[in-house]
Amino acid sequence: MSSYRLQEAIRSWRALPPDERLRRNLEAIPRRVANSMTMAGEPVDEARIREHLERRIRELGLLKPTPESAPCDPDPKWRPRARNEVTGLG
Repeated sequence: MSSYRLQEAIRSWRALPPDERLRRNLEAIPRRVANSMTMAGEPVDEARIREHLERRIRELGLLKPTPESAPCDPDPKWRPRARNEVTGLG
């Protein structure tokens, strides 16, 4: 990646709202873990990691369903909560 493209990617990332950055980071975790475990010789199903992560996120209250996700949707779209919603501060 050229220096210019890297700088542009950094600017684009910083321009994102915090909830979008959190959502993108959380979405990337299952693939990173699955790739890492495969490299270590212990392959694991990415879908299984994703299911576990989504369950833990809901348990911890980090994300909440968006209005467009139906309660019975097997693959709900989740959006990060604002920091003050998680901490209860201001």
